[in-house]
Amino acid sequence: MKLKKQTLTVSIETEYAKSVISKVKNMMWSKFEINPNVVNFSFDDAPVQEVCFYYVATDEVDKLLRGKIAFGFGEVLAVVA
Repeated sequence: MKLKKQTLTVSIETEYAKSVISKVKNMMWSKFEINPNVVNFSFDDAPVQEVCFYYVATDEVDKLLRGKIAFGFGEVLAVVA
């Protein structure tokens, strides 16, 4: 079990960004005990926000996390990387 630096980049419609980011962070903490650093690389007036989550986790946990995000949030965000 080796912890690694992980990065998850997602795109979200600006109108829903604050709510979705909050829910993703809450899920990351409650299910995986991950407290990510969140960086938004978009301008406030952009129609789609590109947001990056930086955290440490094993590759197995990262894979589970990405699966949960795709399943639970697939209608409101797109995983970029």
